[in-house]
Amino acid sequence: MMARKFLTALAALGLWAGGSGCEAEPVSIQIIQMQSVSTTSCEPNTTLTNALSLGTVDLSLATNYVAFPLVRNNMSNIGTVQGFGPADGRVATLDVVLREAVVEYGTLGPITADLPSKRVIPLAGTVRLGNSSALGIELLDAATLAAIRQAPEFLVIDSQSQVRPVRSEVTMTTKLVFRGVTVDGRELETNEFFFPLRICNGCLITYPPEAISTNLGATPNCLAIDPAEDERDPPDCPGRVGSDNFFVDCRDCQGFAVDSLARSLCQPPTGL
Repeated sequence: MMARKFLTALAALGLWAGGSGCEAEPVSIQIIQMQSVSTTSCEPNTTLTNALSLGTVDLSLATNYVAFPLVRNNMSNIGTVQGFGPADGRVATLDVVLREAVVEYGTLGPITADLPSKRVIPLAGTVRLGNSSALGIELLDAATLAAIRQAPEFLVIDSQSQVRPVRSEVTMTTKLVFRGVTVDGRELETNEFFFPLRICNGCLITYPPEAISTNLGATPNCLAIDPAEDERDPPDCPGRVGSDNFFVDCRDCQGFAVDSLARSLCQPPTGL
């Protein structure tokens, strides 16, 4: 039932929602889509062709997850409706100052952790009339990821009484709404935007064949000596490693893993 409701909600993305005032023109500010992050500038892309349909968070590498919803101010331009000139001061009254984001959470799989059902996040940003802006919002904070990381779905005690991370994953659902006020004082909010998040352990660590060695035994490891290692390019956008499409080479993983347990995932799985 939850999965059906979630898929129905995803199909409804882009529905108009907003406040209304006593004026005839509609009041509308809309979350259009989530933006991917450029691997060259490390900033969110701003065009409609750079949508991100699913977020990914690797617990072994990420300490939080920041998404970039593209928000557009679609309100009717009162200058056009009433025939005012471009210099008329009333045109700017439909710029929107965003004050907070409301995020609600759900899951499409078990997570035995004490997770919030809702967060209200203060904001400070303006979306001007007729323009779009990609706004950074911390969908998952450090405390939430720490709680998931300690959940039995991702951490177990083995037969030797040793604690070790588990290479598993689960899908979380998020529902995002922005609230704000127009320059002339009208309160409004965006449509509800549903965005799924894949939460995993070690899924954004890569194990290149040239990095794998079995010199220390039959178990593969990421300890092969690479003569050209100093010439390897660093990972794209180090601050984004562990999120979305930002992977890390197992040879660099030790420096990005969040703790000593996560560092064990820098070594390839036994079946590799």
